[in-house]
Amino acid sequence: SEPFVGFLDRLVEHFAMAGDLVSRKDLGTALRANSGRTMRRFQDFLIDEGLFHNLARGLLTDRVSTGMRELDKALGGGLPQGVAVLLLANPSDERERITRAFIGAGMKNGEGCLVVSASRSPEQVRADLQTRATPGRFILVDCYTARLEEIPTLQIREDTIVSPVDPSVVGVAISRGLDSLKSESRRALVDMISAYAMSSPMDKIYPFILEMIHLLRGSNCTSLFVFNPPESEDQSDTLVLEELFDCVLKVRKDKDRNGQAVLDFEKMGSQLTPKAGAPDGSIFMGQRTSGPGASVGIACEV
Repeated sequence: SEPFVGFLDRLVEHFAMAGDLVSRKDLGTALRANSGRTMRRFQDFLIDEGLFHNLARGLLTDRVSTGMRELDKALGGGLPQGVAVLLLANPSDERERITRAFIGAGMKNGEGCLVVSASRSPEQVRADLQTRATPGRFILVDCYTARLEEIPTLQIREDTIVSPVDPSVVGVAISRGLDSLKSESRRALVDMISAYAMSSPMDKIYPFILEMIHLLRGSNCTSLFVFNPPESEDQSDTLVLEELFDCVLKVRKDKDRNGQAVLDFEKMGSQLTPKAGAPDGSIFMGQRTSGPGASVGIACEV
């Protein structure tokens, strides 16, 4: 595929010169107008080959990859740039692989990646996401350290912004992190709702979550928020929380009868619903093997 990708890049350069197109936005719009039907026709094939989101430097689609091939197909090519997604899942291998795939896809496609964490140390975050410090490409907003020691003001430590736990200050840290990412396309992984919900009722942190979503959407940053729903019959807080997001992903607690983990998705935003197909659905995430050393694999992970 490499010679084909290189050939396509040359064609794009000639197309840009012939059409006198300078800005990336105008070039992408023109390319999609001319090739949109072909891209849709071969969408699933291109996703399987790992080409859909990086052909012609990513200009042939306005979607960003979730990092999971089957979910990208189900969502009509991935997520529209700038949407906010809620992942409802208990701590598990499946949840970790979803978040790792989301950030991994961003790093692979040259996007700027912001991670906000209040539940794990910076060392744990980097180990779990399997990513290294990349100047201008990866920023970590650390809200975990301030839960263990007093952090009076924001502290910049290379690619990490250490923030006090005060929600208004965290918002400033996120804004600075976004400004530090040297990329037109950006994504964010936010894992702090569960930690804050342990010490404050949902109605107290609800405005803060809404403000964070508004900030990320306003920056055209595609975001994935992680939340561990409480074990109770009253799910009213979770239902209210879901309404804030464009799409909701839910990892089922129970496997199906074949031992497969299942990821349910609800495309709540109209821009996420393809012209054909149901507004929601499920994908199988892998199979748990029996016996010693059993493990879970995500079949739809890149």
